[in-house]
Amino acid sequence: MDIWDAASGHPLGQPLAGLMGAVKAVALGRAGDLDIIVSGSEDRTPQIWNAATRRSVQVVDLVGPASAVVAAPESLVVAVGSVYAGYLWVRRTDP
Repeated sequence: MDIWDAASGHPLGQPLAGLMGAVKAVALGRAGDLDIIVSGSEDRTPQIWNAATRRSVQVVDLVGPASAVVAAPESLVVAVGSVYAGYLWVRRTDP
């Protein structure tokens, strides 16, 4: 998954590695003092990424493809939805 500069329209650095299916949903948020990216894709593995290092800090297997993701601003809550179920993560420590 590429990260793009909204002003220039150019990609910023290397793509996030490890996604196997088409990305269907993306959200930005914070986990404590850490900027995060949350991705949901057809490969059934929503991921929480450290935005600074571009490394995945958590991967969870779902029953079906993720079709929606939300990262609550300034909190430790991430929600992921699929056609089969909804999932909620509450991080008690920074990723």
